[in-house]
Amino acid sequence: MHKVIKQMRILAAFFTLMLCFNALADKIKVVAEHLPPYQIANSTRLDGFAIDVTQALFSTQPQQPDIEIMPWARAYLTALHNKNTLILSIARMQSRETLFHWIGTLNTETLYVWSLASNTELTPYSLMQLKTAHIAVSQNSYVDQFLTQQLFTNLERLATPEQYIGMLFKSRVDYIISTEATLKKQLEQLNLDFKQLKKVLALTELQENLSIAINLNSNPELIRQFQTEFKQLEENGVLQQLRHKWQIDVDMSKKETSLNIM
Repeated sequence: MHKVIKQMRILAAFFTLMLCFNALADKIKVVAEHLPPYQIANSTRLDGFAIDVTQALFSTQPQQPDIEIMPWARAYLTALHNKNTLILSIARMQSRETLFHWIGTLNTETLYVWSLASNTELTPYSLMQLKTAHIAVSQNSYVDQFLTQQLFTNLERLATPEQYIGMLFKSRVDYIISTEATLKKQLEQLNLDFKQLKKVLALTELQENLSIAINLNSNPELIRQFQTEFKQLEENGVLQQLRHKWQIDVDMSKKETSLNIM
């Protein structure tokens, strides 16, 4: 009897090792947009908070992360349709909940409506007052999908944040929507003056819950490994250390609100 139990344990261990081997053997791709301070595409290297978190997630993997920076719409579709593909800094929203497996939450930030400081129009009291305004957004972004669901029709959909910021500074649109920290970093890289913009409205109903997700058809063992590793990064304080390094404020108490706004 003891011999049979021993053999069964050996078989169980063998199959567990095989599952891990198969997961580790899978080629893993990582996609993201240029989104400082989360992903920063410098001339010679990639940097940023989410990049550092990804490197930490791969510390137990036999391969280095293959990270590609691309326009958001392309990154989103790549992760949506290709197994074993991770996507960084994706807003977790109800309409996306069943489209991906969710590895972990990077940060939760408040989104604001921004205009040129020279804009003298009356300040709106709600997002719905802006339905007739021209708003520039990144194509297929969280903001684009949310405003489309709310039947906003005057949206200028662009490939990159740099393009929609340019539209605002050239007065080709009335507003853009972004978090303050990200917008400041983007303007800094574009050599544009943050003081030329003003906050018009805080979108308390539209918190941005930035997360790491993976394609729905990815290897189950790979998904489990990444989820476990992310949880360990939270528990051992590594995530908090990286947030401090990149000067990222976090309010995880907003998490539940952001997941249930739609």
